[in-house]
Amino acid sequence: MISNIHYREDKDLRRAGQAAGNMWRFIRKMNVGDLVVAPSNLEFYVARILGHATYDKSRIEDDTAYRRKVEWLNNKKPIDYTKAKPGLREKLKERYISRNASRWLKEIKECLNDAETNSTFSQAKENIMQHPLNTILYGPPGTGKTYDTVNYAVAIIEGESVEVVKSEGHEEVKNRFNEYRENGQIEMVTFHQNYAYEDFIEGIRPVLDEEGEEEEDVKYELRKGVFRKISNRADNNMKQVAKNMEQAESKSETWDLDELLQAFATSVQKKLDRGEEVKLSSEDDRSRATIIKVSWRKDGMFRSFRLGGSGTSKPYLSKKNMGFYKDFYEGKIKSGSDIYKKSGGDGTFWAYGGYYYSLFKRMREFHYRWIPEPRSSEEEEGVKNYVLIIDEINRGNIAKIFGELITLIEESRRLGRSEATKVTLPYSGESFGVPNNLYIIGTMNTADRSIALLDTALRRRFEFKEMMPDPSQIEGDIDEVNLKELLEKMNKRIRVLLDREHQIGHTYFLGVKDMDALKQAFQNKIIPLLQEYFYDNWENIDLVLNQNGFINAKDIDSGLFKKSDLIDEQRKIYEILPENNENWKKPESYKNIYMESNKA
Repeated sequence: MISNIHYREDKDLRRAGQAAGNMWRFIRKMNVGDLVVAPSNLEFYVARILGHATYDKSRIEDDTAYRRKVEWLNNKKPIDYTKAKPGLREKLKERYISRNASRWLKEIKECLNDAETNSTFSQAKENIMQHPLNTILYGPPGTGKTYDTVNYAVAIIEGESVEVVKSEGHEEVKNRFNEYRENGQIEMVTFHQNYAYEDFIEGIRPVLDEEGEEEEDVKYELRKGVFRKISNRADNNMKQVAKNMEQAESKSETWDLDELLQAFATSVQKKLDRGEEVKLSSEDDRSRATIIKVSWRKDGMFRSFRLGGSGTSKPYLSKKNMGFYKDFYEGKIKSGSDIYKKSGGDGTFWAYGGYYYSLFKRMREFHYRWIPEPRSSEEEEGVKNYVLIIDEINRGNIAKIFGELITLIEESRRLGRSEATKVTLPYSGESFGVPNNLYIIGTMNTADRSIALLDTALRRRFEFKEMMPDPSQIEGDIDEVNLKELLEKMNKRIRVLLDREHQIGHTYFLGVKDMDALKQAFQNKIIPLLQEYFYDNWENIDLVLNQNGFINAKDIDSGLFKKSDLIDEQRKIYEILPENNENWKKPESYKNIYMESNKA
């Protein structure tokens, strides 16, 4: 985690404001994959950002509450300043975080002392997981496309690779998926032939009473669709972050004293709890004191500091007397006597003005590296990613559903990109654009419609990830029936008789633990699927099953018709074994599917 590299203790107010702005840019504006150069004394470190900013309230006392996960390059070792060229050395002396580290990439690379690290550094930006904004997972039925959208969605939101997320176990990932869905970061919808623009973007709908019936006087309302709702949430998040950044960059003028005092008092309390001394001294340095106690009101708000030390008295420095800190921060107070004058001759400041002045100096050091605690979850998390999952995306009429918005989902047309585009919505008349932090994941069953027939406008705006049957996902055998080989052989025959897009997915065999479950899988899923694939061509279905006996061919009864010259006597009638036939539970029936020489 990054800590204590985002500010510099500088008493110049302009530089203090710059430091606050730099810290805020580090927290809110830097992207995953950006490079960070972190100066430290006569050395500097190089890292790349792996995740979004988080807020750890428990770390406020050591000023590292705002944190980002990074990968330290150069084997986590610092680089000596003397290895840097003069121009880079001068840049590093500024001691501010630079989002533009790539500008100095060549010179920094020359400073690295390890060939392997050089290669890692060169590829740092490229190797970071950058998820495409629009993705379609496509493949035959049962290959886990919808199942895998959970992994993809969580990976996108958390800035991880899909492989890393999968390694955590599906149950844990699904729990996080459900949490993100509850807080509005994930939406899910299924396309079908009747799904329309009015359902997806916005439309006019009748107003129903509490029982779900139309009122006597029919009224209509403009209702937002799922796509517009999640787009608005994503856009509002981006706007909130931008607003926060603007406020932070002008923090020296807009900060709140009560909030600062509460944060400062909290940091002092935690230091005292750890047994650390918080020292103060009078202006003439004749008497020294330490803060020995922080007093709090019943509602948890800061009240005062109690001092102890070399002096005879043990005064309280009260919050109500700390309003002069703003004048001190702006340079209008240069000594304890200035506080006394500003107070109009208040005796409290005649006696303890030096202590208040010393306290203000400590507060200013804290202030330079302090950013107000977030007031909402939106602010706390920084930029969030949002995910819309569209199941069976190829079953809907894309032109009808997306309408004019098909252009807006292009990466280059997203809000925040160079060619950002907005359109005027036909029902509401409002201006609308698709934000850069909204990701779309679609699933497509290739057996339902070939991707060659998919809307061309949609195809060129999405990246396609093929998901084919993966027999390695099937665990174990059942009564010596090799399920992996069984699936492989059936799919090989389907590819010959039909095509590769109509194979059987491995998920049909997941959870099959005994012969009863295998029987149910074939009777209720696999054979009905083959019927659909081959349009009830039972001869081909029987070939896929390697004529294992589940399907029986019978000759036509010649006595069934009086005139048989119109009947194809070579034609066969096919029947499936009755559900209660014992062959459904015999391992040999399933072995015969993948054993080359055996036939029923």
